[in-house]
Amino acid sequence: MKMRAVIYHGPRDIRLEERPVPAPGAGEVVVKLGAALTCGTDFKAYRQGHPVLLGKYPSPSAMSSPAPCRRSERA
Repeated sequence: MKMRAVIYHGPRDIRLEERPVPAPGAGEVVVKLGAALTCGTDFKAYRQGHPVLLGKYPSPSAMSSPAPCRRSERA
């Protein structure tokens, strides 16, 4: 199965790529992001060439896990 991912390659160089969906390991969960929003500060930093984590306001949903999961207090 494939997924689309926005990959950071360097300052002012992000690309939409197709990647294989990773398989979760023990204690891991694959999370699907329906959307991820950026703020004005992220955009300004990107325009100036600084590496930033774009999309820090996600809307995730769990896709798969090798074992039953429970809600974490840190989530």
